[in-house]
Amino acid sequence: MTPVAERAGPLPAEGVVEIADFTVPAVEPQTRRQFLLQLDVNVRMPEAGEATLIPVLAPLEAEVQSPSLPPLRLAAVQPSWVPIVSRSEKPDAGRRQAILRLNTPSVLSAAAILPDDGDTSRDRARELIEAWLRRLRPEPGTTAVVHTQRMSPSKKLAKATRPVPLEALTTDKLWPKLFAEASGYQSVLIGLHRADTAHPHAGVALQGPIQLFRRAVFEPTLNCALWMLDHQTVHRALGASPEATIDLFETWLASVDPLQAWVTRAAWIPQFDSWEDFAQTLYEGAATVDWFRSMTDDFAAGGLISMARRLRFVAPKLWLDESLMREVDRAALEEVAALRQRRRATEIELLPGRSLAELETALAPLLPTFARLG
Repeated sequence: MTPVAERAGPLPAEGVVEIADFTVPAVEPQTRRQFLLQLDVNVRMPEAGEATLIPVLAPLEAEVQSPSLPPLRLAAVQPSWVPIVSRSEKPDAGRRQAILRLNTPSVLSAAAILPDDGDTSRDRARELIEAWLRRLRPEPGTTAVVHTQRMSPSKKLAKATRPVPLEALTTDKLWPKLFAEASGYQSVLIGLHRADTAHPHAGVALQGPIQLFRRAVFEPTLNCALWMLDHQTVHRALGASPEATIDLFETWLASVDPLQAWVTRAAWIPQFDSWEDFAQTLYEGAATVDWFRSMTDDFAAGGLISMARRLRFVAPKLWLDESLMREVDRAALEEVAALRQRRRATEIELLPGRSLAELETALAPLLPTFARLG
C-alpha cells in the first residue's frame, strides 16, 4: 500500500476540503494494471453527532468524467456503556473499538442460537427467513448475494458466491438446498444489495456447527440472524421498518426454544463460527478474558464447550433458556428487567430507567472471569 496524499488539520463545519497533492501514479495507456484507492478517515469531533463526507475525484483532463463515489456518513458517539467484561487497566485498541461499536446503534440485528436438531431446526430457521423476505417491499433491482461454505468429504473447503435477483431468491433451485442438512452447508450468508452498490444494506445469516480435531468443538447449535442498517434510507429501500422486523422475529421466537437470543442495535453485522474463523460476537470481542479459553476445560476432558454456560451478548432485550437461567439470581434480575416465560426460554427486557451495566451485573454468573481459567 503506497500513500499518495494526506491531509491533517481542523475541518470546516461545511465546505470543501481539497487535497491538492493527490495524484494517481502514471501508467502506460494500454496497461491492464488497476489501482485500489483506499480512503482512511480519522476524525475527532468536538461533540456527539453526525457528519457526512462526500469524496470527489477531479480528473485533470476536462473530457474525463469524474467517477461517482458514495458519501460517507460518520457518527461521533460517547460510550454510555462500558461492559464489565471489558474493564482493564491495560489499554487495547481492539477492545476500545469494540466498546465504541457496542455504543453505535447503526445496525439492527436479531439473532437466535438454536439446538441443532438437523433438518428440524433448519426448517424453523427457513420459516423465519422466508417470512421476513415476504414482508419486504424492496426497490426494483435489489439483488441477493448468497455466500456459502461447506466442507467436502475429502476435507476441502468449498466456498461459493452467487448473485440472485431478490424476487427470484426463494424460487431458485438453490434455495431448498441451503436449508437441507444433507447439503452440508455450514455457513449461508445472504446480503441484500441495492442496484449498483458494492455492499449489502441488509441480510441474513445461517451457520451450523463446525468440527475440528476429528470431533465437534462446541455443543451442536444452529445460529440464525436477521440484520439491516438502521437508517431511514435503508428502511425505504427495503420497504420495511425496524419495528416490523423485530415484531416478526419475536413472533417466530415464541414458537421455538432457543438456547439464547437477542435484539440489539450496534455497529455489528452478525456472523458466527465458520470453517475460516472462530467468530466472536461484538460483546465477546470487547472482553478482556478470552471467551473460548474460559470454556476449554470441558473440551480437554473430552466433552463439548457448552452454550448453556456461555452468554454471547448483553442487549436491552434477550432470551435465555432454562440452563442459563438456573445460574442467575432471579430476584436480582427482576430489579432491572421484566421477565416473561416463553415456552422453555425466559424473555428479559430492560426496565425503563435501568442501564445495560445494571443488567450485565445481574447476569454476572454467566460472564467469563479469570478465576474460571484455572
